[in-house]
Amino acid sequence: MSGCAGAVDLTRGPELRAILRFTGPLFVGNFFQQLYNVVDTLIVGKHVGYEAMAAVGLCFPVIFTSLALFMGIGAGVNVVVARRTGAGDPAEVERAVRAAWLLVLAGCVPVTLFGTLWAEPVLRLLQVPEHILPDAAGYMRIYFAASFANLGYGINDGILRGLGDSGATLRFLLISCLTNVALDLLFVLALDWAVAGVAAATAAAQVLAWALSAVYIRRRCLGRGGRGPLRPSLGEICRIGLPAGIQHMIFSFGTIVIQVVINGCGDAFIAGFNAASKIDMFAFMPIQSFSSAATSFVGQNLGAGKSERVRTGVASALKLSLAVDAAVVSAVLCLGPWLLGLFNSEAAVIQAGLAYLYRILPFYLIYTVTSMAQSVFRGMGDVAVPTVIMIAALWLGRVPASWLLTARFGQENLFFCYGIGWTIELALLALYYRSGHWRRRL
Repeated sequence: MSGCAGAVDLTRGPELRAILRFTGPLFVGNFFQQLYNVVDTLIVGKHVGYEAMAAVGLCFPVIFTSLALFMGIGAGVNVVVARRTGAGDPAEVERAVRAAWLLVLAGCVPVTLFGTLWAEPVLRLLQVPEHILPDAAGYMRIYFAASFANLGYGINDGILRGLGDSGATLRFLLISCLTNVALDLLFVLALDWAVAGVAAATAAAQVLAWALSAVYIRRRCLGRGGRGPLRPSLGEICRIGLPAGIQHMIFSFGTIVIQVVINGCGDAFIAGFNAASKIDMFAFMPIQSFSSAATSFVGQNLGAGKSERVRTGVASALKLSLAVDAAVVSAVLCLGPWLLGLFNSEAAVIQAGLAYLYRILPFYLIYTVTSMAQSVFRGMGDVAVPTVIMIAALWLGRVPASWLLTARFGQENLFFCYGIGWTIELALLALYYRSGHWRRRL
């Protein structure tokens, strides 16, 4: 295998040890990435008010939807680079990197224009309360002005994970996190820029992470004779990445529908949901880290022709992920009231946040299995059927359940919709696994 200096070779040695060496920096990097999201919300909630905290939280479903296609393409880049790396072909790795960067150039202009020009109309469509709308729209405009960096870093992260270089990802996220926290303190506390200050700090941190990762990849991973035609690499990235991107987009549309339900429940409920979702992301980190590692592990080993390693490695990673996530979920459930109090001390805000945490976290073991399965199928290049399964679970389970639960059992119980969706997805993935159609990828 060839790749960047410091990359982990996932095709050699004990499977779990290789996965852990790769997952460790990913986990720490995800921690810092979530930390600066939490700091944003915490500073706004404590020093500006829960209405401002609600305004920031309302933007994320729109942001996620707008960037979803490129998140999927980043997953495709991860798989393609992992396969080229596992096959020991540095020229093909370089062509895949150049193709990925070309896709970023093609996508950043329309995404930036959408977010800066259509922020307010889109938020009105989501029934955002009028008194929150100016802050939410201002946050979105600033965020999308730097969307080229968000897209670029997402693609660069996929490249580095495909190369097995999770250590570089950790360094860039750490620098970005520290920058974001420092600028939050400057812009919000010292300069009193409120929500605009949080948005500016986040945008500046993203630009820094993108620039550092681009320079790193260019200096250490290119210049290996990969200046031939990019069309084959573009085609493979799009074949794997576009279905994943469409999956993310349709998924995020469902998230927006649920957000509309939440938006009708009042400022305190919105703020509580926003704070709890930031805490919830720490429970999600083991799932995210092990799932990302599984995609790279499967891609590299299939590229190296070592399919026999895939089953053993994935099984070990799943068991460890379940154990770690059970411990994290238990800790968050115990500390929930105290953690929510860090964001805002209003009783209504804390009550809404606890309603979310107590109804979603018990289902995280199911979510661990579905996320790992989706990542393994993605690493195999099998994206069509798993994408349909996730979409079906969302639109036939989670979305209608959110409306039904709110209408019949009250707004606090709408959060059971997540567990309902994950249970349906697990059942459908189990049927697909038993069908054996995925074996053709091996």
